[in-house]
Amino acid sequence: MIYNTEQGSKTDKNVWKSCLFLNDLIDLDAPVIKKLKLLIDRGEKDPSVFQELYRPQKSQPNQITEALKASLNRFTECITGNASKRIFWITDNPDPQLTDNNLLRICNSLSEVRYSLILYKSRA
Repeated sequence: MIYNTEQGSKTDKNVWKSCLFLNDLIDLDAPVIKKLKLLIDRGEKDPSVFQELYRPQKSQPNQITEALKASLNRFTECITGNASKRIFWITDNPDPQLTDNNLLRICNSLSEVRYSLILYKSRA
């Protein structure tokens, strides 16, 4: 998933405005690998493909809460019961929170709620 993009994604019944999923959380099989290879081939022939696909959002940049919500949603819906769920955050922005402590509190609260829901489901 790439976040903060103008182009979003639709997964099941959810629409993610600023999160672009290259592939949903499923086992990689031949059709998925072919789809990713075609994307890479298109990008090698025409580099503007990637610039268009990953163009950053201008209206509401750095929607980290939306990205975390989308990631956690895909984990809980696609890989239920898996104990090794992890989100790796990779960014070239030295301050992705824009020093917004309120946003940081929201992100922390959201992750704590999701974590407690996962624990509750696993105990049931």
